[in-house]
Amino acid sequence: LNNQSFNDTKPTISPNPFVSTINIEPNDNISTYSIFDVTGKQISKTSSKVDFDNKTEKLNSGMYLLKIDFENGEFYNQKLIKN
Repeated sequence: LNNQSFNDTKPTISPNPFVSTINIEPNDNISTYSIFDVTGKQISKTSSKVDFDNKTEKLNSGMYLLKIDFENGEFYNQKLIKN
């Protein structure tokens, strides 16, 4: 996709796999962070990066899906692996 709007909202998420917390850059204009398990069940949703970090630290090892919603209505999905 060569859509400037899409490219502007694609964040860099690292490290992945992660142990406790995840860096998300840029992290401005994010309205919510949602985490889903592999069955699609939503296990966490927050608008606070601090709360998001607390929840990722408590996750069991495994694979998850992170959905980031932006204030402009766009969203971004990323598969996460916690060691």
